[in-house]
Amino acid sequence: MTRPLFAWVALALASACRPASVAPATATTVSAQQAAAASRFVDSIATAQQLPGFAATAMQGDRVLWRHGFGFADVASATPATPSTQFRIGSVSKLLTATLLMRLSQEGRIELDAPVGRYVDVPRPLADVTLRHVLARRPRKTE
Repeated sequence: MTRPLFAWVALALASACRPASVAPATATTVSAQQAAAASRFVDSIATAQQLPGFAATAMQGDRVLWRHGFGFADVASATPATPSTQFRIGSVSKLLTATLLMRLSQEGRIELDAPVGRYVDVPRPLADVTLRHVLARRPRKTE
C-alpha cells in the first residue's frame, strides 16, 4: 500500500524543517542542506509516482521556511514548475474544505448541525441544509 503524495511531502518537510536538536515549536529556519535533502526526497517520490508537477511550501505562522517547485507546470512545453506556479486542485478542495470545517468545529467556531445560512448567504431552499449534511453528502449515481 502506497501512501498519498501529500503524506510523503509532509514527512520530507517535517524532517527538513526540524533539526533533531530543535523542538518543533522553535524551528524557524531551514539550512540549504536540509532544503536540498527535502527537495531530493520529494522529487524522488514524485518521479516514482509519475506526477507531472506540483509545488510545496513549508511555513511556520506567517513565515515561509521552504518553497520548491517540482516537475513541470506545463508538460507539453516543458515549462518547469516553480513555488509560484498555480495548479488546478480539482477534488482535493473537498478534502481541504472538510478538514477546515472539522477543525473549526473542534475549536467551537462553527456548529456542524447549524444551518448553512447562518454562515453564508445562500438561496432559501439551501439555507436550512446543515454543514453536517454538506460533509456527508454522497455523489449521485449517474445512469
